[in-house]
Amino acid sequence: MTKSAPVTERPSVKEPEKPDKISLDGGNDLLLFRCSGTELLKIDIVTRGGKIEQTRPLQAEFTALLLTGGTKSYSADTMAEMFDYYGTVPETGASLLTSSVSIMMMPEYLRDTGKLISEIIYHPVFPGNEIDMHIKNEKQRFMVSRERVAAISLDHFMESLFGPDHPWGKKVIPSHFDQVEREDLICFHRKYFRESPITVALSGKVRDETIAVIEELFGTNSGSSYKAGNTRKDAVPAYERPAPGKLFIGVKGARQDSINIGQRTIGPGNPDFIKLVIANTILGGYFGSRLMQSLREKSGYTYGIHSLLVPAGSESIVAIMTEADIKYRERVVKGIYDEIEKMQREPVGGEELEVARSYLLGSIAHRIDGPFNRSEAHLGSLFNGMGSDYYKRLISAIKAITPDEIKRVISSYYILDNMHEIVAGG
Repeated sequence: MTKSAPVTERPSVKEPEKPDKISLDGGNDLLLFRCSGTELLKIDIVTRGGKIEQTRPLQAEFTALLLTGGTKSYSADTMAEMFDYYGTVPETGASLLTSSVSIMMMPEYLRDTGKLISEIIYHPVFPGNEIDMHIKNEKQRFMVSRERVAAISLDHFMESLFGPDHPWGKKVIPSHFDQVEREDLICFHRKYFRESPITVALSGKVRDETIAVIEELFGTNSGSSYKAGNTRKDAVPAYERPAPGKLFIGVKGARQDSINIGQRTIGPGNPDFIKLVIANTILGGYFGSRLMQSLREKSGYTYGIHSLLVPAGSESIVAIMTEADIKYRERVVKGIYDEIEKMQREPVGGEELEVARSYLLGSIAHRIDGPFNRSEAHLGSLFNGMGSDYYKRLISAIKAITPDEIKRVISSYYILDNMHEIVAGG
């Protein structure tokens, strides 16, 4: 039995190949992630219309959800049967910054399946019966989820960071579901799907005839009314930046506390952002991190704790999240601040940094392995403001960063006096 740490070797990881880019007639972009080693084809469609753009609570989410609720040509049931016939089903969703539709298929079904996708992108009708059904179902799921302390804590954490009027800080309440209006969904769809550019990404078995079909479905002859050069970027309203603070929300019957600690910080456009990604990983971004080792492995206060750095437009959110027994609440909170302060006082050790480098390079290799992962990673970095060369720059930074640089960015961007501390529990 050896007492020395195992030798770690840096995984070999190549920077991802850039996709081929084609500008479709009409102004939409087509990205190609080719791979001959798969028999599948995936389509990802992304538009810059996310929760930040919505004028009413739940507007972006329900617009994306109801895209498959029926179109001018097909009812929801008919579309479901047709997708089932081709052995596939579309996934729709809305994030902070974007809305998207994704679907995997056999390449020979592209024309037929693609017509259905074009229909739900450009010609949904948002029928009242489908809206009512989804409101009922989603409201029920919401009510169940809001019994958990983690959901309660996260809602108040986002409100604390952004304020109650900001689209990202406005807490959803049960009555918001009853206020969803068909006209609001039609308006959001028209503005961000029909009158705005979309990006279409094809990954997997991409053939020449595949591109021609996509041009036909999403080019000039599609249902889009967007014209290249006519992009209108509405000004984002100015929201007052809330002051940092601490809040405890008592939850009757709770046996655990959900703890969220964090702040708003620099965005992907800042040169230090990538270095902060690396520093955040060492603090709490993987199983071997400082927080996991201190609060889980050594102290046994929690089953898991994570530190996240989430891009949010021109800035980012630093969030440290965990759940712990009520009796450990104060020790966990103190332990989080202690680990941040230690990284601010002393540079990380060489062995610790090498382990983190190996983890980060290995996670990148996994994230960009294969055409489907490369497409997802590329779209994520592109639409989150990190740039199309993000992974190239990240790989270089991981190999070159020094302990002193990590100490500097932790000291510069983890400002303890600016932390928002939200706890929900017993």
